[in-house]
Amino acid sequence: MPVTHHELVNLEHWAKVFPLVTFEQKQGNRQFNTTKRGDPLDLWKARGSIITSPADLCEIELSRQRAAETHDLGERVHSHIFLWKTGEPEKPYLTKVGGTPFRPASRVWPKSSDGALMTFVVQFCFADSKEILPYPTPGDVMLVFMSDSEAFYGAENDIHIEWSDLTIDQPLGSDACPKAQWTVPSLTGVLHRTFEYPESWKIFNALGHYQPYLFDTTQSTKISTETHFIQGDPSKPGQKLLCVLSSIRPTERWPFVDLERLPKNRGENENHSGWGKYEMSFGDAGCIYFFIDRSGRISWSCDSY
Repeated sequence: MPVTHHELVNLEHWAKVFPLVTFEQKQGNRQFNTTKRGDPLDLWKARGSIITSPADLCEIELSRQRAAETHDLGERVHSHIFLWKTGEPEKPYLTKVGGTPFRPASRVWPKSSDGALMTFVVQFCFADSKEILPYPTPGDVMLVFMSDSEAFYGAENDIHIEWSDLTIDQPLGSDACPKAQWTVPSLTGVLHRTFEYPESWKIFNALGHYQPYLFDTTQSTKISTETHFIQGDPSKPGQKLLCVLSSIRPTERWPFVDLERLPKNRGENENHSGWGKYEMSFGDAGCIYFFIDRSGRISWSCDSY
């Protein structure tokens, strides 16, 4: 099905900016000497990367393309990965981090168990992904709020999940949106349609890639039923993976699709480690996983390195 809502990643463009040779070295310290002498590609090969930026995506996707020329990567599973651009989306219901959530102005703002207003963190828009969902969702847009900057360590009700449809008569305006209790980036999701290859780990390992487990199933913010689970699959019987919110770790060059370099004054919030205007970390570069069952009930789990 065509993508009609989100902006699409132009992988062809980014592959020219970050060709595969960008991630390969023929000289220097070979701390992880994973290539055989005499191999035509006797060099440091691209390594498995957590995907945040265009370079991360190219490192994974171009390596996969090369491997597929000589190997059968096996079963493939649809995956809609998000890169990021700065600021709010043109359409307020699209996938984004931070900013103003897409919800009715009349809806009561969620509160934590101590009565404090929660902070809006992310929304996933499933309008371009319906054909790959494991089960129908209760709405088109899933909104996620957190009680504090480390709610992912807490109880299930420390993260609040609610739903909106694409059309709202009177959506909440930015002027009426409660202020975040800590610095949350304001970023818009740019969609990349691809596949996960859950049977291919041994291929990337044999080819000599460091961290081969990040090539078969990616660590990224995505809508998919497959991902790299850092500490193992935490799903319960009857649940299937719906989407993943991965830590945002911007690269030095082109950290976001519309920003070649981060400003020198990034505006980090030193009171909340791992959070800032351009970054978001769940523990040590972790993820929040969202699961759905046949009834449409959503649950979450988080882990990190």
